[in-house]
Amino acid sequence: MTYKIKGKYKSSKLNSSQYLELAKKTKESATQYKASLIKETRVQIALEAKKIKNKAKEQGLKQGLKKAESLLQKNNLEFENFKKNLFKKIQKESLTLAISLAKKIIGEELETNTKSLTNFIKAGIAKIKLKNNDKILLNPAHYKEIKKEIDIVESDKKIEKGKAKITTHSGTINIDWENSFEDLKNNLYQQLEEKLIQNA
Repeated sequence: MTYKIKGKYKSSKLNSSQYLELAKKTKESATQYKASLIKETRVQIALEAKKIKNKAKEQGLKQGLKKAESLLQKNNLEFENFKKNLFKKIQKESLTLAISLAKKIIGEELETNTKSLTNFIKAGIAKIKLKNNDKILLNPAHYKEIKKEIDIVESDKKIEKGKAKITTHSGTINIDWENSFEDLKNNLYQQLEEKLIQNA
């Protein structure tokens, strides 16, 4: 058997000190190789760990982005629905407010302005053929003024201000702006609903 020691080959006939020297050198060489192998393995493990970590991070980011996009879409949809519902509510409340204000103004106008009430009654009786026995009943507050323009009026405390009742040969007709106003209000609400459905 031949061993290489510092570039020289020796035969297998080594003395004990040479064996010790050879064992010492072999041990040092093995220790260095082991240290080098451990170092190289650690570097390889660190590189692999970094690759795995980066890959996991990238996958996590992708999953996070997908989840964030999904949540964003859901939130956008919820916001759009909220916005539509809020818009509908605002339109309905605005219409309700406008109708309430108009009703109050018209009511006050017909109660306080006899001329407006006279015109309203004239419009109401224009389509009716009145006969001699027919009469228009009014609240006493309006009677005197309207009597000047329409001669078949009579005073009746049961009639509310701003309203009239016509009694004819064929029956009774209530001239009630509030009923006409309710019809108008219902018509406006129906039109708003149709418009909101079309815009949905």
